Amino acid sequence: MMHRTPKHFDIYGNEIDTKERANALLDSTTSTNIIPEIISFEYNEKNKVNVIDSLWEDSGLETWAKSQPATRGGSHHIWNIIKTPTYDIELLKKRQNALHTLPENITDDLKTLSAYEKDIAWLFTLPPLKEAYPINILFPTLPILNSINKLPYFLTVFHIYRISIMPWFNLISPLVTILSPWYYLKKMNIHMSLKTYLSAMWRGIVMSLSGGGGSHKFMRALSIILYIGLYIYGIIQTFETASMLHTIRKNLTEKMENISKFVAISQKIIKVIPEETIKVYCHDYTTRKELILPEGLAGLYTIMTEKPIQGMILSLMRAIYSIDVCASVKNLLYNKNTKCCKVVYAENNAENNANNAETNNVNTNNNRKNNNIATKFVKMGHIILPENQIRNSVSLKKSLIITGPNAAGKTTYVRGICTNYILAQTFGIACASKATIHPVHAIGSFIRISDELGKLSLFEAEAKRCAELIKQAEKIAEAGKKAIYFLDEPMHSTPPIEGTATSIAVIEHIGKLPGIKLLVTTHYHDIIKLGTDKSTQGIFTNVSVEAKLIENDIENCNYKYEFPYKIKKGPSVQCIALELLSDKDLPKKIIKRAIEVKNKIYPVLLN
Repeated sequence: MMHRTPKHFDIYGNEIDTKERANALLDSTTSTNIIPEIISFEYNEKNKVNVIDSLWEDSGLETWAKSQPATRGGSHHIWNIIKTPTYDIELLKKRQNALHTLPENITDDLKTLSAYEKDIAWLFTLPPLKEAYPINILFPTLPILNSINKLPYFLTVFHIYRISIMPWFNLISPLVTILSPWYYLKKMNIHMSLKTYLSAMWRGIVMSLSGGGGSHKFMRALSIILYIGLYIYGIIQTFETASMLHTIRKNLTEKMENISKFVAISQKIIKVIPEETIKVYCHDYTTRKELILPEGLAGLYTIMTEKPIQGMILSLMRAIYSIDVCASVKNLLYNKNTKCCKVVYAENNAENNANNAETNNVNTNNNRKNNNIATKFVKMGHIILPENQIRNSVSLKKSLIITGPNAAGKTTYVRGICTNYILAQTFGIACASKATIHPVHAIGSFIRISDELGKLSLFEAEAKRCAELIKQAEKIAEAGKKAIYFLDEPMHSTPPIEGTATSIAVIEHIGKLPGIKLLVTTHYHDIIKLGTDKSTQGIFTNVSVEAKLIENDIENCNYKYEFPYKIKKGPSVQCIALELLSDKDLPKKIIKRAIEVKNKIYPVLLN
């Protein structure tokens, strides 16, 4: 009997191209894209720091963070952890301690796993086995016979029959039909040579075609031709199907080898790492029994048909991705180029600070002692900048007002502080030689404010953000919690007098709230007075950056500046935006005239 591949149709009744369907099912080039969908982690939402969404885009951390782990799943996991900073100091200290539990060669093992990751993820792109045509042709479905699907040896024998033997059997089946009578004649001791038998068969065929009229002869001849044609077509189809199944089997076997290696290496890694190390990044992880898969495609069948096995593989992946995150943090901490350190936390429990005063005098004294310890980053850098970056120290005993000319490094400095707060409250590290922090409950910003088309002007949008920050800051202060806010040129769209007045009022109000710290960059120089007036100098302090003039050709309007990128104490009133345009496209005479006007309306000028 001729064996042909059955036809399959989509939900619209269109016939499915078997080869295209096979290629689509076997394609694993983009399979890792499914990892965020299939791998679920329980993040620490209970003690999560409230971070304004725009800060993530402004920080530039995503690309950097996702490049640290060895695996794709680790990249997904580390970014979600970064976006879930916590004020749970106990958890942060556990994450610090977990770094010492990793073996030295862990990164090499994780890189090896990353080579197999696309195949382990590919498993979860497959439909149920019944719908996985033509892959499911390799697995018999008849009762009793389907029991061999979990037996590697017998399944291999079935594949040899299905791919190698059956096509040849179909090829010779007509010959068997023709020669079987001759075989039985010999068994009955009727001696007839094969040549004589075939001659007799041929004469019989000729005689059957010679009788009747012309139309009958034509129909008989046509029937024979159609039979031969269908036979040849069937043989071609059978061999094409066998070739396709051979290719599918080879591809699946390679994938299954990689899947088995991923499982084996993962289990080897997990055996030597304490469960607590995994749990600090995967809170609901529980140790499972060792997963033993049948060899070859029997293992694939087991995975595709048994949900508990799929669950065990997902659990392995979650554990490995958590270990990968931990290994990435360890690499950052001990990499000489990044120059990171472990953070020291100034408080025992940030969440309970507001309640400490209500318990006893000892707690009150401890709380006061802790509050006298300012958040400090010594020789702080920005984690995503190169090794040779200029590093600055920062103390947040007071809120900072940061002034200085354009391009001198104000925003980079603020972003560095912001980034280090995030690192400190996710992994317990900072890009600094030393770091001590008071964990905060909220991180807010006044960055990237834009108008809302048809709704709010830029001025109204800035005023709206100010109102939101005030409301949130008051709520945090009332709860006895802490927050830090990054204000990058607040109210810069407003006319200078009103913008300055509004900024001073907002900054002063928020800065006076207990537990709230501000980092403000501004070109409104009157804001500097908050760091010098007696009524506010205990709350605010001025720091600045500067540009050094190295070429001053007034006649030809040619100015060159050098930027040290060093933070110094005190304010800056340096105003050189026009001078920096001297090598840009704006006509020289326009720049020269603008500088003349500036010097008249702004006499207190430092160039």
